[in-house]
Amino acid sequence: LQTIVDLANARARMMAAFERIERDMKINLK
Repeated sequence: LQTIVDLANARARMMAAFERIERDMKINLK
């Protein structure tokens, strides 16, 4: 069960990091 929680947390961090990068790219394109 702990492994599932760790995977979910890692996926959430990856998604948050990706959104942040995507936002930075959009800002830089302007």
